Amino acid sequence: MKTKTTLQEKESYIFGSLYRLSEDEWKKLQVFVAEYDYSEHKHRGQTNLKVMKEQNAVGKIAEFVTYHKLKPFMKHMPEPDLQIYDAKHKSFDPDLPYITRHGRELKISVKGQATYMHMRYGYPISWLFNKGNIDKGGGRDQVLHSNHQGLVVFVLVDYEDRSGRISAIVPVRLLHELDLWRPPDKEKLRKSKQTIHLSDLREHGLAGRLHVRQEQLVK
Repeated sequence: MKTKTTLQEKESYIFGSLYRLSEDEWKKLQVFVAEYDYSEHKHRGQTNLKVMKEQNAVGKIAEFVTYHKLKPFMKHMPEPDLQIYDAKHKSFDPDLPYITRHGRELKISVKGQATYMHMRYGYPISWLFNKGNIDKGGGRDQVLHSNHQGLVVFVLVDYEDRSGRISAIVPVRLLHELDLWRPPDKEKLRKSKQTIHLSDLREHGLAGRLHVRQEQLVK
Protein backbone atom coordinates (compact mmCIF):
# COMPACT_ATOMS: atom_id res chain seq x y z
CA MET A 1 0.00 0.00 0.00
CA LYS A 2 1.41 3.35 -1.04
CA THR A 3 2.03 5.76 1.81
CA LYS A 4 0.90 9.37 1.72
CA THR A 5 3.57 11.85 0.60
CA THR A 6 4.75 13.89 3.57
CA LEU A 7 5.17 17.65 3.58
CA GLN A 8 8.94 17.21 3.86
CA GLU A 9 8.97 14.94 0.78
CA LYS A 10 6.92 17.46 -1.20
CA GLU A 11 9.25 20.30 -0.21
CA SER A 12 12.28 18.21 -1.17
CA TYR A 13 10.84 17.43 -4.62
CA ILE A 14 9.58 20.95 -5.36
CA PHE A 15 12.53 22.99 -4.06
CA GLY A 16 15.36 20.45 -4.04
CA SER A 17 16.25 20.30 -7.73
CA LEU A 18 15.90 22.22 -10.97
CA TYR A 19 13.82 21.35 -14.02
CA ARG A 20 15.32 21.63 -17.51
CA LEU A 21 13.05 22.09 -20.53
CA SER A 22 12.86 19.24 -23.04
CA GLU A 23 13.91 19.86 -26.63
CA ASP A 24 10.25 19.93 -27.69
CA GLU A 25 9.34 22.47 -25.00
CA TRP A 26 12.32 24.64 -25.93
CA LYS A 27 11.35 24.63 -29.64
CA LYS A 28 7.76 25.60 -28.81
CA LEU A 29 9.06 28.36 -26.53
CA GLN A 30 11.27 29.77 -29.30
CA VAL A 31 8.29 30.00 -31.64
CA PHE A 32 6.23 31.71 -28.93
CA VAL A 33 8.94 34.26 -28.18
CA ALA A 34 9.49 35.05 -31.88
CA GLU A 35 5.78 35.57 -32.67
CA TYR A 36 4.76 37.36 -29.46
CA ASP A 37 3.36 40.92 -29.75
CA TYR A 38 5.70 43.20 -27.76
CA SER A 39 3.96 46.49 -28.53
CA GLU A 40 2.36 46.79 -25.07
CA HIS A 41 5.79 46.76 -23.41
CA LYS A 42 6.28 50.44 -24.32
CA HIS A 43 3.85 51.25 -21.51
CA ARG A 44 6.18 49.53 -19.04
CA GLY A 45 9.31 51.56 -19.75
CA GLN A 46 10.85 48.85 -21.93
CA THR A 47 12.26 49.42 -25.43
CA ASN A 48 15.07 46.89 -26.04
CA LEU A 49 13.55 44.08 -28.15
CA LYS A 50 16.34 41.58 -27.40
CA VAL A 51 15.90 42.10 -23.65
CA MET A 52 12.11 41.84 -23.93
CA LYS A 53 12.39 38.52 -25.78
CA GLU A 54 14.77 37.14 -23.15
CA GLN A 55 12.47 38.27 -20.34
CA ASN A 56 9.49 36.70 -22.09
CA ALA A 57 11.39 33.41 -22.44
CA VAL A 58 12.44 33.54 -18.78
CA GLY A 59 8.81 33.95 -17.74
CA LYS A 60 7.68 30.94 -19.78
CA ILE A 61 10.57 28.79 -18.57
CA ALA A 62 9.40 29.61 -15.05
CA GLU A 63 5.90 28.42 -15.96
CA PHE A 64 7.23 25.12 -17.34
CA VAL A 65 9.28 24.61 -14.16
CA THR A 66 6.23 25.28 -12.01
CA TYR A 67 4.03 23.01 -14.09
CA HIS A 68 6.40 20.05 -13.86
CA LYS A 69 7.21 20.54 -10.18
CA LEU A 70 3.59 20.87 -9.03
CA LYS A 71 1.93 18.48 -11.49
CA PRO A 72 2.68 15.34 -9.38
CA PHE A 73 0.66 16.85 -6.53
CA MET A 74 -1.96 18.82 -8.51
CA LYS A 75 -3.23 16.51 -11.23
CA HIS A 76 -5.40 19.14 -12.96
CA MET A 77 -2.54 21.63 -13.29
CA PRO A 78 -2.86 23.32 -16.73
CA GLU A 79 0.11 23.42 -19.07
CA PRO A 80 1.72 26.80 -19.81
CA ASP A 81 -0.27 28.85 -22.32
CA LEU A 82 1.72 29.31 -25.54
CA GLN A 83 -1.09 30.86 -27.56
CA ILE A 84 -0.19 34.17 -29.21
CA TYR A 85 -2.41 37.15 -28.31
CA ASP A 86 -2.29 40.64 -29.75
CA ALA A 87 -1.45 43.48 -27.35
CA LYS A 88 -5.04 44.55 -26.66
CA HIS A 89 -6.00 41.02 -25.63
CA LYS A 90 -2.92 40.48 -23.41
CA SER A 91 -4.11 39.14 -20.06
CA PHE A 92 -2.66 39.79 -16.60
CA ASP A 93 -4.73 37.00 -15.06
CA PRO A 94 -2.82 34.41 -13.01
CA ASP A 95 -0.60 32.23 -15.21
CA LEU A 96 -1.81 28.77 -14.14
CA PRO A 97 -5.47 28.84 -12.96
CA TYR A 98 -6.08 25.62 -11.04
CA ILE A 99 -9.24 23.92 -9.81
CA THR A 100 -8.74 22.09 -6.50
CA ARG A 101 -10.24 18.67 -5.76
CA HIS A 102 -13.04 20.53 -3.94
CA GLY A 103 -13.93 22.49 -7.07
CA ARG A 104 -12.48 25.80 -5.90
CA GLU A 105 -10.37 27.98 -8.18
CA LEU A 106 -6.81 28.52 -6.98
CA LYS A 107 -5.05 31.33 -8.83
CA ILE A 108 -1.38 30.56 -9.35
CA SER A 109 0.84 33.41 -10.52
CA VAL A 110 4.35 32.50 -11.69
CA LYS A 111 7.27 34.91 -11.56
CA GLY A 112 10.62 34.15 -13.17
CA GLN A 113 13.90 35.98 -12.67
CA ALA A 114 17.03 35.28 -14.69
CA THR A 115 20.12 34.45 -12.65
CA TYR A 116 22.26 36.50 -15.05
CA MET A 117 20.61 39.72 -13.83
CA HIS A 118 22.25 39.21 -10.46
CA MET A 119 25.57 37.90 -11.79
CA ARG A 120 25.92 40.37 -14.67
CA TYR A 121 24.66 43.58 -13.06
CA GLY A 122 24.94 42.90 -9.33
CA TYR A 123 21.26 43.60 -8.66
CA PRO A 124 19.70 41.91 -5.63
CA ILE A 125 17.67 38.85 -6.65
CA SER A 126 14.07 39.98 -7.00
CA TRP A 127 10.91 39.45 -9.07
CA LEU A 128 9.00 42.18 -10.93
CA PHE A 129 5.23 42.83 -10.78
CA ASN A 130 3.37 45.17 -13.15
CA LYS A 131 1.43 47.87 -11.36
CA GLY A 132 0.58 49.78 -14.56
CA ASN A 133 1.94 53.14 -15.69
CA ILE A 134 -0.20 55.86 -14.12
CA ASP A 135 0.63 58.32 -16.91
CA LYS A 136 0.37 56.01 -19.95
CA GLY A 137 -1.79 53.07 -18.95
CA GLY A 138 -0.50 49.50 -19.14
CA GLY A 139 -1.31 46.14 -17.61
CA ARG A 140 -1.49 45.30 -13.92
CA ASP A 141 -0.72 42.12 -12.05
CA GLN A 142 -3.73 41.04 -10.02
CA VAL A 143 -1.39 39.92 -7.24
CA LEU A 144 -0.26 43.49 -6.64
CA HIS A 145 -3.75 44.96 -6.48
CA SER A 146 -5.84 42.19 -4.97
CA ASN A 147 -5.37 40.23 -1.76
CA HIS A 148 -7.00 37.15 -3.32
CA GLN A 149 -6.65 33.58 -2.07
CA GLY A 150 -4.02 32.60 -4.59
CA LEU A 151 -0.35 31.66 -4.70
CA VAL A 152 2.77 33.21 -6.19
CA VAL A 153 5.53 30.86 -7.36
CA PHE A 154 8.96 32.52 -7.42
CA VAL A 155 11.38 30.85 -9.85
CA LEU A 156 15.08 31.48 -10.52
CA VAL A 157 15.82 30.77 -14.19
CA ASP A 158 19.11 29.90 -15.85
CA TYR A 159 18.31 31.07 -19.37
CA GLU A 160 21.45 29.60 -20.97
CA ASP A 161 20.77 26.21 -19.38
CA ARG A 162 17.03 26.34 -20.26
CA SER A 163 16.27 25.46 -16.66
CA GLY A 164 14.87 26.83 -13.43
CA ARG A 165 14.44 26.15 -9.75
CA ILE A 166 11.54 27.19 -7.52
CA SER A 167 12.70 29.47 -4.68
CA ALA A 168 9.38 29.98 -2.90
CA ILE A 169 5.64 29.43 -3.11
CA VAL A 170 3.82 32.10 -1.11
CA PRO A 171 0.12 32.88 -0.55
CA VAL A 172 -0.78 36.32 -1.95
CA ARG A 173 -2.25 37.35 1.40
CA LEU A 174 1.15 36.93 3.10
CA LEU A 175 2.85 39.25 0.61
CA HIS A 176 0.32 41.91 1.55
CA GLU A 177 0.21 41.22 5.28
CA LEU A 178 4.01 41.44 5.50
CA ASP A 179 4.11 44.36 3.03
CA LEU A 180 7.09 42.97 1.13
CA TRP A 181 6.73 45.22 -1.93
CA ARG A 182 9.74 47.33 -2.93
CA PRO A 183 10.40 49.72 -5.84
CA PRO A 184 12.65 48.37 -8.64
CA ASP A 185 16.37 49.11 -8.62
CA LYS A 186 16.05 50.73 -12.06
CA GLU A 187 14.65 54.24 -11.76
CA LYS A 188 12.84 54.11 -15.12
CA LEU A 189 10.75 51.11 -14.02
CA ARG A 190 9.46 52.60 -10.78
CA LYS A 191 6.29 54.08 -12.28
CA SER A 192 5.17 50.76 -13.69
CA LYS A 193 6.56 48.02 -11.42
CA GLN A 194 7.07 46.77 -7.89
CA THR A 195 9.37 43.98 -6.71
CA ILE A 196 9.65 41.18 -4.17
CA HIS A 197 13.20 40.42 -3.00
CA LEU A 198 14.53 36.94 -2.28
CA SER A 199 16.30 38.30 0.80
CA ASP A 200 12.93 39.37 2.25
CA LEU A 201 11.36 35.98 1.51
CA ARG A 202 14.27 34.32 3.31
CA GLU A 203 14.13 36.73 6.24
CA HIS A 204 10.46 35.86 6.83
CA GLY A 205 11.03 32.11 6.44
CA LEU A 206 9.09 31.92 3.16
CA ALA A 207 11.81 30.53 0.87
CA GLY A 208 12.17 26.79 0.31
CA ARG A 209 9.08 25.94 2.34
CA LEU A 210 5.45 25.26 1.48
CA HIS A 211 2.91 27.68 2.87
CA VAL A 212 0.02 25.95 1.17
CA ARG A 213 -3.02 24.25 2.68
CA GLN A 214 -2.75 20.49 2.26
CA GLU A 215 -6.09 20.33 0.43
CA GLN A 216 -4.55 22.51 -2.31
CA LEU A 217 -1.48 20.35 -2.82
CA VAL A 218 -2.54 16.72 -2.75
CA LYS A 219 -0.94 13.79 -4.53
